[in-house]
Amino acid sequence: MKMSKKHTIHAFHEDDTEKLFKKLEIWDDFTSGKMKCLICDEVLTFENLGALVPYKNEVCGACSPLCIYEAQKLVSQSSNRTVKK
Repeated sequence: MKMSKKHTIHAFHEDDTEKLFKKLEIWDDFTSGKMKCLICDEVLTFENLGALVPYKNEVCGACSPLCIYEAQKLVSQSSNRTVKK
């Protein structure tokens, strides 16, 4: 799920999920169960997706509040914070 163009996303409504995920080129991986939580490796679904985070030039997801917190720490420690598309 590597990206080459920069996107800034602060929040999005669940009605816009498909459109946004297709723009980020993660829709197919998300809907096929290939997209997993960056922290705990749980398969991400509509029910457990908590956040999208840029990490190592990829769009990654996090599920629970604890995983979101840990993912944010990883992102802030990483020298490569931006996702390009």
